[in-house]
Amino acid sequence: MLPVDLLFDDAQIGDFVKSIQIDSPYQQMLLEGVLTETVRDEKLYVSFTVEGYFHFVLGEVIYKRTQGLGADTLKQIVEGNKLNGAKEGVEQCLIREVQKDDLNRLICLIDEGGKMIEISSLPLAYAFINVRINSKSKVEIIKEYQSKVEHLLTLLLENPSDNDIDVLINTVNIIEHAHRNDLLRILLDRINDYVIPDSKINALLFLRTIEFLDKAKQVYRLEYLVNDFQSVIRSRDSEIFFLLGQQYKNLADYKNSILYFEEALEVEKSNSNNLFLKHKIYNSLGTAWRENGDYNKAFCYYKEALEIGIDFFGTDHPLTSYSYNNIGVIWSDLGDNKKAIQNFEISLEIEKRVNGEQHPMTSIRYNNLGVLSNEIGDSKKALYFQFKGLEVNQKLFGELHNSTCRSYINIGEIYMDIASFEEAEFYYRRGMSGYELTYGHCHPTVAEAQYYLGLLYLKMNQLNIALEFFHNSQSQYEIIFNKDHPYVARAKESLGDVYSGYGNLNFAKQYFNDAIETYKKTLGDEHPRLKSLLSKVNNINDL
Repeated sequence: MLPVDLLFDDAQIGDFVKSIQIDSPYQQMLLEGVLTETVRDEKLYVSFTVEGYFHFVLGEVIYKRTQGLGADTLKQIVEGNKLNGAKEGVEQCLIREVQKDDLNRLICLIDEGGKMIEISSLPLAYAFINVRINSKSKVEIIKEYQSKVEHLLTLLLENPSDNDIDVLINTVNIIEHAHRNDLLRILLDRINDYVIPDSKINALLFLRTIEFLDKAKQVYRLEYLVNDFQSVIRSRDSEIFFLLGQQYKNLADYKNSILYFEEALEVEKSNSNNLFLKHKIYNSLGTAWRENGDYNKAFCYYKEALEIGIDFFGTDHPLTSYSYNNIGVIWSDLGDNKKAIQNFEISLEIEKRVNGEQHPMTSIRYNNLGVLSNEIGDSKKALYFQFKGLEVNQKLFGELHNSTCRSYINIGEIYMDIASFEEAEFYYRRGMSGYELTYGHCHPTVAEAQYYLGLLYLKMNQLNIALEFFHNSQSQYEIIFNKDHPYVARAKESLGDVYSGYGNLNFAKQYFNDAIETYKKTLGDEHPRLKSLLSKVNNINDL
């Protein structure tokens, strides 16, 4: 057993250990249970797991002893064998078959349903992921993913059943957890074309797959579900209502988002005792009302979620930590930074006790404390928290992960606010280049990084460069979302600021008014951003 820090820093194998690819030996052994990561004294350790290795070897034995036999043999091993680990051994056997492009027994076990769905999910995820990417260009990898997704979905959904949908839902979650974003996007897009949302389980998968579609298609597919499958909507299922709310929130349609979240909550209160889902609904309602500008309503919903977390999950639970974090955000919005910091600190301490120092959620809590410390002018503490989060992200994910790039952007913002413009530019561009290498040139994270670079150059009075970055950010947001999205309005507001700097007040006013119309449509008449923007227009009118 070695501290993982020593492995990360090792000159020979450091890069190997840092790899987050699911098909790297390190990550594969973690998935298979041969290696286990644990936290002791705020350090991450990697241990060799005897039980996991037993499953690994048992899978090899089952694979060799059952070659040429049907899926019934594997099912019998699971159901008729008292040996602990039989289920995991069959799972490992199926993974070996998938790696050899043999899917016959896997597909047969999926059709059996029940316990076989759980056993089949990880092997099916391997079937989608089984592309060796190290020696191939991104274009080649994308083409291979597309071909593999088309082949496997045709095989799986030729005569679709609830079992096929169940295993796909589990598989999507595994691929998402593995951060295979290119594959996930292709897979969800094709699933959405295959699945007809005419039952609860189909509708749940259909809604889950909408998020990665382009925005015009998202709107069309949501309308398709709501208008053409009224029987599914009239079933008043809280999970379906919740996912509808989530998708409308992603589109910045807060009116429909809140409507469906409230429908989901009403159903949960009367018909169900799913406290996990109820907790998610309260938190999502809080977020929707916060983004809609009603911080008091948001606070009430976040408080309800916190009470569920404490009463039913306990104080040392990730869901309770999440609620403390959200309440901290609202206190910050309401201007009570002392209470915001208190809640962020409670959330951080819970994460450290539950997950340890080296964990993605712990990094997020450091990030939030860093952002708030910067807002109250404590740049020294802000940089401390952000660099703590960056260190965790680098060790867990490497340089190109979304979380690491997010840390770079946040550090750049702190340096910008204290007028250390050279350092700000360095970290902003480092974050943006990481986003571009991971997601391509048209992605919300890239558009956001360009927006912040625009703010930096505006502060430096380099108006021509600022104008270019704001225009790029605006056009990307319009492609990714739509013209009536708050982020588009934010970019237009900043373009107005640039033209004010040029002294071109007519152009400035035009951009400000465009942004005002968008804010009114999406955020309502009382949102703080709208009030701030109206004051800018009034100042121009007074000149």
